[in-house]
Amino acid sequence: MMQLDEGRYLLSCMSCHAAADDALLERLLPPDDMAKLSRFRLLAQVRENPNTRWCPRIGCETAAVGDAANPHIVCPRCSTEYCFHCNQFVRASAS
Repeated sequence: MMQLDEGRYLLSCMSCHAAADDALLERLLPPDDMAKLSRFRLLAQVRENPNTRWCPRIGCETAAVGDAANPHIVCPRCSTEYCFHCNQFVRASAS
């Protein structure tokens, strides 16, 4: 049985209702569908966490968790530095 539940994709046995784990999903789903499921899960996590910000670099499409007290975020994928508050690139100041 497949269903959506509050932003979560659930796949369970129709007999006992046990949830399918990722190893089983990888065996059952085509690679494209597994990639879509992974992306769907990421989007659900981003929506649920108010401290998550998307990297502003075009094409990166990576989310990182930040903190208002320490607003400097470094993207874990492309190393772009950006601000937690305004999501703009951090520029080196002249000294």
